Amino acid sequence: MRCARRSATRAPSAETSTCPLWKRPASPVSTRRRFGVGSRWVDCGGTGEVASCECVAEIVRKSTNVVLRRVDFGDYTREIQRAMSVYNASWSRNWGFVPLTDAEFLQAAQQLRPLLERFPDGVLLAEINGRTVGFCVAVLDANQALARVRGGRLWPFGVWHLYRGLKRVDQARVMALGVRPEYRHSGIDALMYLELLSRGQRLGYRRAELSWTLEDNRAMNRAIRLGGRHHKTYRLYDGPLPRDSAAP
Repeated sequence: MRCARRSATRAPSAETSTCPLWKRPASPVSTRRRFGVGSRWVDCGGTGEVASCECVAEIVRKSTNVVLRRVDFGDYTREIQRAMSVYNASWSRNWGFVPLTDAEFLQAAQQLRPLLERFPDGVLLAEINGRTVGFCVAVLDANQALARVRGGRLWPFGVWHLYRGLKRVDQARVMALGVRPEYRHSGIDALMYLELLSRGQRLGYRRAELSWTLEDNRAMNRAIRLGGRHHKTYRLYDGPLPRDSAAP
């Protein structure tokens, strides 16, 4: 089915659109709340719980012999393959998880590479005896720069504001963190969070957003309660799709 091209400035109304999907009214759907996912802000190098966890981090290093290191962008494909071996195993029990193929994971990593290279200290691998047991990915919070682009338009002056804004970003966002199931509850996840905060402090970053974490992921939620402040809760709902005999 082909629909008429929509205007770049506004969506068509039901009266003017030639696409039948726009003319069809939305059907009421019975939904139920499944759970929430949380977001927290943590200050880089803050006092209190974050600083007091340094001694715990040292205990984790000694008890697990884990080594944290930055991803080598000179050997990017192999480094991504090491992280890929952890990804599907560590996320397999999360609600809504769909495993990625090797090709999908590599493609996503290549697309993210320009953003990751702006904050290389935010991409860490956790290894024990040379085996990758965990990884985490943090990126600069581009929303700080995008907020300076008025109206969301990049042309003609938005690109210039975006470029300048990226140089002034002082916060990061932890996109992903995973640990192999057999190494959970050993403190490696908390150790990676602490390492990210420490590196961010040395580079002059102010804070980091840790999100999303499922509310039933108790182990991960314990790991990120490092003096963090609750920022947002996103509620997820589901429900049956309505049957529509008029669907094309």
